[in-house]
Amino acid sequence: MGQYKGEFKEQAVRRLLPPNAQSVAQVSRDLGVSNVSLYNWRNQYRDRGNPVPADPSNPENWSGKNKLAIVIETAALNEEELSA
Repeated sequence: MGQYKGEFKEQAVRRLLPPNAQSVAQVSRDLGVSNVSLYNWRNQYRDRGNPVPADPSNPENWSGKNKLAIVIETAALNEEELSA
């Protein structure tokens, strides 16, 4: 079992979040990382204060705190960046 660098972990977690919102299973297959590792990395990312919606595929179920964090994070993006 290998050790992964922080940047790799963060990029893997970002694939789980909007706007990508890929499934854990898909990211696991693509990167060759176990589902358990991805769930642990996502929890660590959340524990550091980053917004991690409970259900990224359904924004209606996000907490107000997570919605605000996403709005703030995307406020500086232009239309083209948002659509990407």
